[in-house]
Amino acid sequence: AERWNAYARRLPAPASLNVFEVRGRQLKGVVVLDAEFVFALVDIFFGGPGKATRPVSLVEFTPMETRLVRKFVGTVLADLREAWKPFMDLDCQLGATEVNPVFAAVAAASEPMTVQTVDLGVAGREFSFDVVLPGSLVEPIRFLRDAGANRRDNDPGRWEARLKADVQD
Repeated sequence: AERWNAYARRLPAPASLNVFEVRGRQLKGVVVLDAEFVFALVDIFFGGPGKATRPVSLVEFTPMETRLVRKFVGTVLADLREAWKPFMDLDCQLGATEVNPVFAAVAAASEPMTVQTVDLGVAGREFSFDVVLPGSLVEPIRFLRDAGANRRDNDPGRWEARLKADVQD
């Protein structure tokens, strides 16, 4: 787990912060894509090779970039919902898209968040995006995940690694 303010400080600028609400739990999470990944998605969508680079002078995302990102994030949230099914029903509703973490208002500065980085290759390039969930959502399933397992090893690093592997699957 990492505090929201520490995570937000290390985000690249600009970044596409896609805030979602976990319905019924009054919690928020965010899917974060860096600008280069967004630019590659748009380039591929329009038939390009996905190898172009985004001009540094662009600070805001275009309406087309925002639209494609929301479509991509919607798919990520659907996959997240499916991955969480064995543990709990996770109903996520995509909300605002921001470029500045201050305006994303995902969590209080000191609130612990669980950051899951997903690496993928697109058009011969390596990209990653983050799925950031509130610690208060993840912590209760720690014991559900290990139900029936040998309880002698309560190492948090171990269960986080196992959860990460399950979510990646």
